[in-house]
Amino acid sequence: MYNFKEEQVNLFSNLVINNIQMVSSLSKMQLLDIQNDDIKEQIKLFTSRILTANLIQKFYCQINNYKQIDIYDCFVELIKIMRSIYSINISVNIECRIKFIDVNFLNSIMMITNELLITSISHREQKENNENIYISFSQLENNYILLYKDNFVDYKICTMKQGGLNLIDGLINQHFGKIKYFTEDQGVKLIINIPTI
Repeated sequence: MYNFKEEQVNLFSNLVINNIQMVSSLSKMQLLDIQNDDIKEQIKLFTSRILTANLIQKFYCQINNYKQIDIYDCFVELIKIMRSIYSINISVNIECRIKFIDVNFLNSIMMITNELLITSISHREQKENNENIYISFSQLENNYILLYKDNFVDYKICTMKQGGLNLIDGLINQHFGKIKYFTEDQGVKLIINIPTI
């Protein structure tokens, strides 16, 4: 049976994806002409956010009931985006202890992870190639738990609350969540709790 409403939602979603892809392509082309490194970094930041939004929209379109999305696949695709934009080969280990995430939390979790990855990338030394990042996503009772470990980024950087880290705080606060920072022998560990109810 033909479902007009579903057809319209799919059409709108495809239009959004196409528009985001066009903006992303234009920003990547702009990078080729810019010499200033600071401006290049800002365009990369913008591009990563646009592509992450595009990724989220693609996953929304792939599900039938608009209820649950495979979170591991989302993380894998996000890492591919970051590697393509920043031309880096950092080691990222992903562990998901649950398979699906409620669609209402996907946007925040992906944008938070995007900003954490950008922080890791932008604060590493250019000569460093041995950076390791560990991402774990799980659910404990009525909380989603995102654990992020980076063996390079300093604890002080995470507590400065600049740029993307302010955005992370805003996204966490929207869900009445909490973030904790811990120093490690090398780098930093963050634990983000987001209530699901």
